[in-house]
Amino acid sequence: MATNMLLSRKLLLLAMAGAAALFLLLFLRSGQHPTDAARDATSTAVEAAKQAAEAPTQAAATIKSIELPSGVKVEAASDSFVVNFYNAVNDAGFDLNTALVLNGVNFLPGFAVLTPDSTKTIEQVVMLLKAYPNVAMRVQVHTDNVGDETVNKRLSGDQAAAVRQALVDLGIAPERIQAQGFGSEQPIADNATEEGRARDRRVDAVILKK
Repeated sequence: MATNMLLSRKLLLLAMAGAAALFLLLFLRSGQHPTDAARDATSTAVEAAKQAAEAPTQAAATIKSIELPSGVKVEAASDSFVVNFYNAVNDAGFDLNTALVLNGVNFLPGFAVLTPDSTKTIEQVVMLLKAYPNVAMRVQVHTDNVGDETVNKRLSGDQAAAVRQALVDLGIAPERIQAQGFGSEQPIADNATEEGRARDRRVDAVILKK
């Protein structure tokens, strides 16, 4: 399906480029002289369409295909948790203190309740843990610095426990998963901006054993 979508987009953009070229050709055949602006606009349209047509191919190059020990093949973005986890457990020199961000795990604001859109990521983590049964990890939740730090730390701990419970409910042994909330103790961005605060509100995982 993804290949068909990329092909359709390329065809559409190439058609746009063709239309722009046809516009210029009709001008020339009619004996009129297109203005510099018209020529520039046509040239720009053709170049933009060409670059846009090449963009999906470049984006597709960031998708990595991996094969789990079970034989299951998975395609995921090269910077996704799936690929980072796979690389970590297969790299003998990997630093076990490295936190792997779990993008896609979200909570109802102010509650230790996972949102429905977190299901896909939780299921991916379960798939990986079942594929590598010797791996143990710690789920960590972080908040921004808005509000009372004591409340934030307690909430983040409850949220980490909620993620752990979701993994256990799907068949992962409880002893393989730890949970810890850090509140705003470990910022990775400037909390003076909303963008920075959004980056700090995150869930990550640390592999403890592999």
